[in-house]
Amino acid sequence: MIFTSEELAMIEGVLGSFFSGNHTSEDLRKAYSRVWQHLAADTLDSEDLRRISSAVDFAMKNQFCESCSRESQRVLTTVLIKSISAQ
Repeated sequence: MIFTSEELAMIEGVLGSFFSGNHTSEDLRKAYSRVWQHLAADTLDSEDLRRISSAVDFAMKNQFCESCSRESQRVLTTVLIKSISAQ
């Protein structure tokens, strides 16, 4: 696993906030559901990592962590860097 438990929690928060629920298209929900399953099984592939980096980039551009602590912002940035470099 390339992500720490803290980073996994942040990824799950981003995915749950932006890419689940009725406000998201069914295709997108299915794609991110697959990422979630792979996170749980520790079987991430390059497509999952691409989706994670896209999700985190989207979250950062949309002030997901605007009111977060510096530590949470650091974790989000670390997730972005790791997911891009591991692709």
